[in-house]
Amino acid sequence: IVAGIYAAGLSDSAETRMLIDIGTNGEVVIGNRDFLVCASASAGPAFEGAECRCGMRATRGAIDHIRLADPSHIFTYSTVGSAPPVGLSGTAYVDLIAEMLRLGVINKTGTIDPRRSGKRVREGAYGELEYEVIPAERSGHGKAIVVTQSDINNIVRAKAAIYAAIHVLLRALGLGLDDLSEIMVAGAFGNFLNLRNAAIFGLLPDIPVERMRFVGNTSLAGAKLAALSKQAFGEILRVADRTTYFELSTDPHFMDEFVAACFLPHTNIELFPSVRTAWLAY
Repeated sequence: IVAGIYAAGLSDSAETRMLIDIGTNGEVVIGNRDFLVCASASAGPAFEGAECRCGMRATRGAIDHIRLADPSHIFTYSTVGSAPPVGLSGTAYVDLIAEMLRLGVINKTGTIDPRRSGKRVREGAYGELEYEVIPAERSGHGKAIVVTQSDINNIVRAKAAIYAAIHVLLRALGLGLDDLSEIMVAGAFGNFLNLRNAAIFGLLPDIPVERMRFVGNTSLAGAKLAALSKQAFGEILRVADRTTYFELSTDPHFMDEFVAACFLPHTNIELFPSVRTAWLAY
């Protein structure tokens, strides 16, 4: 995350910005050239395709974007390399859960509703409900691609950890979203993320898209700069010295914020005004 702070230019910024790096750990940094505070949210590897039945990294054949048509439950989707689908990447899970929520296939707790799922829902292993995304005859490996109730639960907990970290860090600094000139989203996951669905899902704050920017793999970019330039290496070390680490596990508000964020998009819908407006219209 230190390499990311440097590569994203956060340490030299005159304005206060936020950097979110979504991976196995969801690192969150708030700051400018005068101060830097960071926290690490243990989101787990769900957004990298692990811990999910048909999850996979964003390699050839992984579904990266998906949309669900109502009421026929027919999906339109794209895959990495335009190959036949073989699994779901992290961004596909964000799209899928947002679409299932929009159409009432799952409720705000993330629970699958068999009555709203058409013929796609069935009982899988150990009696767990699963929702068929791609039938076996249309997949690239001859097996159905599904999302299970456990998959949804894992993804929701991962997003809750990241959103809770954002909220707690802002509170600790006495700041609000309006005090941030920009939110930068880093990581390979971020490059393919649908911002609208990320807000419906409750992963990222619901702010105007013009105040959000994808900045790519900033940790790798910073590491390259450190390897190629003695000056950059020295500056990165100074960034580390300047950055205050905020321990989320000792904050009395973190668990409350985490539990509140384990709903879709959140127990406090006022935090997601555009989602609330869309639901009222719907």
